[in-house]
Amino acid sequence: MAIQVGNDIHAWQAWRTELGRRGAAARWASEKAHPERATRRLAIALAAILAKISKDAKTECWLWNGSIKSNGYGALSYAGQKWHAHRFFYVQLIGPIPAGLHIDHLCRNRACVNPAHLEPVTQAVNNRRTPKALRLNKKQRTFAELPVDGRRIYTIRMALGLTLDEFGQRLGVCGSTICAWENGRNRVSHDRIVAAENLLMAHGRGD
Repeated sequence: MAIQVGNDIHAWQAWRTELGRRGAAARWASEKAHPERATRRLAIALAAILAKISKDAKTECWLWNGSIKSNGYGALSYAGQKWHAHRFFYVQLIGPIPAGLHIDHLCRNRACVNPAHLEPVTQAVNNRRTPKALRLNKKQRTFAELPVDGRRIYTIRMALGLTLDEFGQRLGVCGSTICAWENGRNRVSHDRIVAAENLLMAHGRGD
């Protein structure tokens, strides 16, 4: 059966039907003898996963439209492994999650899988960013609704590849202050923004 790899979801559904008829044992024996078949199957599965994303133009969230757990996190299966949807997309598009760290949703939307809204943080930092801690004026803000300066600080820190504490040391403040700037709890002074911009320019020059 010829299967076209890509966004052909109908092909994916037909492929699954054929696998059901052949049985798992026959499938794995076939893929062991022909590794390209396993690669093709995973590519089609990935296309089916990508088809379950819708993008919110206002918040820039990538919303997972597949299975959602009772805790609000998306769920999926890929290559025989079960994943939280946001962790899957982080690993696929960014890389492995550092040991001991948790993936925090900067947008506070657990159904979001946009890697730009995800950050590996310690449990302590994750606790400081709970909805209760981030609620301002009795309203939880989305990432797009946070102050422009806070979003700029976050963007620069991500470009530099620094943790909250590492970035704080460069700017002469603690990591919790950086966190407060990014989530809009505290305002960022003009001098700090200039200092952050200078760090970014120096990084671009390779200083």
